[in-house]
Amino acid sequence: MTIREIEEATGLPRANVRYYESLGLIHPARAANGYRDYRQEDLDTLLKIKLLRQLDCSLEDIQALEQGTRSLEQVLSEVGAALEKKDAQTQHALELCRQLRADRPSWDSLQPERYLFWNPSFSTQLPPVQDASDTLGSRCPWRRYFARTLDYTLCFTLWELFLSAVLRVNILSPSTEQNILGVIMSLGLMCALETVFLHFFGTTPGKALFGLKLTRSDGSYFGFWDGLWRTSRVVLFGLGLMVPLISLVTLILSFQRCRHQVSQPWALDDESWSDPSGGRTPFFEQRGSILRVVGYAGCYAAIIALALLGSLVAATPWHHGSLTAKEFADNYNHLLTYASAPGSPGEKLRADGRWYQTTHNAVVLHVTGIEPPTYQFTEKDGQLTQVSFSISTSQPAPVYELPSVYAVRTLHALLGERELLPGKALLTIDQELQQTVAGERTWSIDGWDIICKMDFSGYEIYGLYMFPIDGETQNLTYFFSIQASQTEV
Repeated sequence: MTIREIEEATGLPRANVRYYESLGLIHPARAANGYRDYRQEDLDTLLKIKLLRQLDCSLEDIQALEQGTRSLEQVLSEVGAALEKKDAQTQHALELCRQLRADRPSWDSLQPERYLFWNPSFSTQLPPVQDASDTLGSRCPWRRYFARTLDYTLCFTLWELFLSAVLRVNILSPSTEQNILGVIMSLGLMCALETVFLHFFGTTPGKALFGLKLTRSDGSYFGFWDGLWRTSRVVLFGLGLMVPLISLVTLILSFQRCRHQVSQPWALDDESWSDPSGGRTPFFEQRGSILRVVGYAGCYAAIIALALLGSLVAATPWHHGSLTAKEFADNYNHLLTYASAPGSPGEKLRADGRWYQTTHNAVVLHVTGIEPPTYQFTEKDGQLTQVSFSISTSQPAPVYELPSVYAVRTLHALLGERELLPGKALLTIDQELQQTVAGERTWSIDGWDIICKMDFSGYEIYGLYMFPIDGETQNLTYFFSIQASQTEV
């Protein structure tokens, strides 16, 4: 029989069963996999121990009975005499209580010398069978919860960093599908990585931060299959597959099982928890516990920093340096996709400067109120030397975003600067481009000359918006060009 079957058959906590084994009262065999194999003889012995402990027999007496140095008659005679004495004391206490109630004294008028001849003992309950101290795993549900949460968050962060650094996905504005896939992949990573950590180290990053180790009772580490079996059941019965509400229910059930020292559904038959104090000292009384809490908060601060760093990397265009028209279009579309969260934009730029719909059935709405411009490319030896576009409209309709949005994106796509963290010079040009200024403006940066010409009439300007003025004719022309300096050509 396994330890779980013994628990169910006897109603004894696992810690007690192990404690009786350490006293030599039971002698389970070892199976080929190293787990304990309890026999019927062990079960019978445990039931005898449970019965005698409920009669308040001492463990020393039970050991003497098992060794044959005392008889059951002798032990029961002494126990019976002790119980009779307790019963007499209890009856005496009840009579004294009745007398006190009958006398109806107040606190001020109570004369204790009338009653102090009695030495009371009020306990009439049979002692619970809790000889072994609670297992550490049952006493630290919060440490286990926070450790598990950190382990999951680390796995989720690894997946997010893969998306941002390798696939260049915007992790700051995920779609619903991206969120679901992130949970699935994170749980899969947790199953794999926790299995490896338990096999080689007997702990995980989260558990190690709180000083917890999880091994077999003899201190050896779990095998891969045992670790995988345990972690997969943690994911199912402890985390509830991270499904809202279900996860909350499984968390509450896990906590209640810890409180009542009931084995968790994922517990291995021979698992044992330990910490630097040997499980004897509460967490906040242990040396360095405050540093561990600070380290826990620091881990989450580092995770947030990594997420922000990953988002910056994800915003970086794919191609750098000298670009072809196709590479420029790839960079432009990447920045366009990154900004259109969640999901891809309805239109993307082609290498010939024209636009195409990403989905045939897509209905494309231009927030600027203007059709996207056709780009003009000039190349030399296969490399871009100039990119330009122009916009013109006379429609009496609002312009909800200035044409400068195309200019800024063109600048970043060509120079390969990061969209979220541009250099100081580029940031200055960005800000100036977004200002609604009529006339021609020029800049130079990194060997490129920039020209922006804007003329408009019949519009009223509100920040980044342009609204037509009633009774006036609207006209808006915008030209933008970025060209390699003559010294660079």
